Amino acid sequence: MNRFLVGLVCLAVVGCLPVEDSNSSPSGSSGLNVQLSTPTFEITAENGVALATVGLESMEYMGSGLGGRSLSNQNPLLRLSATETEACDNGTGSATVAISTNGINDQTGEMSVSGSFVVDSSFDNCDVTSLTVFNGQLNIDTAWTGYDSATSEFGSMLLTVDFLNFSATTTDETTSIDGQLEVGTVGSATSMDWALSVSSSATNSQILTSETTTSISGNQANDYPSGGAWIIKGASGTSIVSTIEANGLEISINGAQATLVVWDDLEAF
Repeated sequence: MNRFLVGLVCLAVVGCLPVEDSNSSPSGSSGLNVQLSTPTFEITAENGVALATVGLESMEYMGSGLGGRSLSNQNPLLRLSATETEACDNGTGSATVAISTNGINDQTGEMSVSGSFVVDSSFDNCDVTSLTVFNGQLNIDTAWTGYDSATSEFGSMLLTVDFLNFSATTTDETTSIDGQLEVGTVGSATSMDWALSVSSSATNSQILTSETTTSISGNQANDYPSGGAWIIKGASGTSIVSTIEANGLEISINGAQATLVVWDDLEAF
């Protein structure tokens, strides 16, 4: 799987993060039913390239972990349909997790040809690693078709992640994210769409939005995606348009002439 992903968004934008805003507008052409916040961080020629490329190493390109093998009937979690609240590591804060399944035998864990696995999580000052504290909601819905029990592979799968005022705080910064990310696989082909509002210490807690305008497409066997585009919007009408080309990422900042950054050079940012 490739290294690119939405570093492209929590990715393409700052690492991750958003803040709710009462003056929200519908997401544009990503096709996701998500309300995005009004951007308050201004994009400039000086910060634009870094914003367009930051996080490329922090998240794998679409479908990592999906690959037709992300669910396993050996996984005991798949046999649960329950809601539990537990204290987080170090006894700091709590997390509530609700798991529901469809198409999975509760007793044996045997999976049907099609089904779904939903995990809804809510964090309240949850210290998860002694270094990071989570707040807000993170909901993950995985639906599949064409499951072959003989090979433990899936014909297709759709992973939908909803971020609801979700934030992560470390000793160095706080990052927040609202919105939705979708990753789909059919065989080895992968596609991705997102519509996110993000903010972090890197943007002085000000908001940027990021959304796909053309689905990011690729193949799990390749290091980089083969096509797609997205736009990052900032305050005062500023923006970054990123388009995937065969040999790199074409970036246009605030309507200026697009510049191609080849894949290898992206890792330098």
